[in-house]
Amino acid sequence: MDYIDGTFRLSSFPNSNLIRYNYNQGILIQEGSYARIYANKLDANIKANIAVGGERSGKTKIKYNIIENSKSEGIFAIESEETLLIEDNMINNNFFGLVLIDAKGIIKNN
Repeated sequence: MDYIDGTFRLSSFPNSNLIRYNYNQGILIQEGSYARIYANKLDANIKANIAVGGERSGKTKIKYNIIENSKSEGIFAIESEETLLIEDNMINNNFFGLVLIDAKGIIKNN
């Protein structure tokens, strides 16, 4: 991801996804599951753009995403494990940017 003129660009990730206008979450990682979410644009989902938590959430890595314009949370983490990684994302214009409830994890450079 490039940062040019105050804007992230996904040009270094040619297969990035656009996830937008979902009635619920853009990405929901159910308890017992995990994911690597790299270099996507999540935009204008009604609930959280990304929601994660519970058992095995510590294997989840959320990096290099543009996360914006949700009517709820940009990222919602509940009861997440201490090795959950949320790093180097641009989180803008969500009703709440990052919401943690009984959550642990590594959060940096967002």
